[in-house]
Amino acid sequence: MRKLMTTVCIMIIATGMIFAGGTGESKSGTAETVTLRWLMQVSSAEEARQWRELAAGVTERYPDILVELSTTDWNGYWTKLPSELAGGNPPDILYMQSMRAKDYLEAGFLPLSQYVADDPDINIADFYSGILEGLSIGEELYCLPYDFGPYVMFYNQDLFDLYGLPYPDTIETTEDFEKLCSQFADHGTYGTVVPTVMDKLYTYFLGSGASLFAADGTVKVNDSRKIETIEYLQGLIDQGYAPRISDTGNNNWDREQFYAGNVATYLDGPWNLTNIKEKSSFAVGVTMVPPGNLYQRSQVAGSGFGISKDTDYPGEAYLAIKELTSKNSLSKLAGWGRALPARSSVRDVFYELHADVNGLHDAVEKSITTDIGVPFITPIRWQQVTNTISQNLEAIFIGNVSARKGLDNAQKIIDGILGQ
Repeated sequence: MRKLMTTVCIMIIATGMIFAGGTGESKSGTAETVTLRWLMQVSSAEEARQWRELAAGVTERYPDILVELSTTDWNGYWTKLPSELAGGNPPDILYMQSMRAKDYLEAGFLPLSQYVADDPDINIADFYSGILEGLSIGEELYCLPYDFGPYVMFYNQDLFDLYGLPYPDTIETTEDFEKLCSQFADHGTYGTVVPTVMDKLYTYFLGSGASLFAADGTVKVNDSRKIETIEYLQGLIDQGYAPRISDTGNNNWDREQFYAGNVATYLDGPWNLTNIKEKSSFAVGVTMVPPGNLYQRSQVAGSGFGISKDTDYPGEAYLAIKELTSKNSLSKLAGWGRALPARSSVRDVFYELHADVNGLHDAVEKSITTDIGVPFITPIRWQQVTNTISQNLEAIFIGNVSARKGLDNAQKIIDGILGQ
């Protein structure tokens, strides 16, 4: 990614070109109003309202550009996106997450490096480099990021206060975490909740020293360390430290348990702070993810906006995503708690406006250091792979099969998907 930013800077100097859209004019030269369609995933009505406000902000900045937002939920997005790309008339602006980018960027997105190189008004070095890398293929950038962040552990401060227990930022080992969970079990409640999606479970794999991905892009889910990790999580459920998963197909099941006050801790990213604050009726704190038996690690991921390669309005779409990822837009997202801004120049806004969330600043900043944070950049066909893992974990967590049998079955399917 350093090479990408160096290339961009050289191109700006060498060409001396001024991006035509920097003044708000259409790159295509048309004076007519252009309507851009934008497809976005949301987790709540409040999130949809926030994105509509940012869409309106594009028109405020560029009066000849209108942005029509259509939304779907998380699972629906990854079903709808490939259908839209294959249909020949996809939306102009598309959401993309760094973990799933490699499946879609080259096939469906417009390269942005030249746009960035020709635009003197954008400072690409202001964006978090790991997410730029995740939204690129080789040296070619395909999306401008709006957020990034590590997984952290949110906790229900009121429950800790009720039982007189120290906040979980004192946890230093796996044993400390299990002891905390047992103390909540003694009071008839749950210390934590086991997530149902692979993106969060990967945190536990990292802590046990088990990476899913080899350098050659192969995926291995059934080695001994991963089996032991899943057995550990199953043990938290069997001991009554975490509730038995009753809705394995619901990606938000763990969140809903936390919102309802049923569990003391759960893993999530800073991007979900909007919903946590809106849906929780208790004081919320944040600390780092609990250590594994070998390491304390947290994967760092992020998201951004790209342009369909089939758009009729590439210049206008670039102006739109430039505004959606501007300092002004990211300051709004930070204030709402919807994003830890991908721009370093705006990140402190997030912490200042959410100073009421105990431990937020330290938990996030410590988790993105190089000794803790691991960029979550996945191989191709990750959506199919993660769906396969999740489907087999369902049988494990409801007690139908052992961790070994479930992960062995997942591995057989993944081998077929990836041809490995």
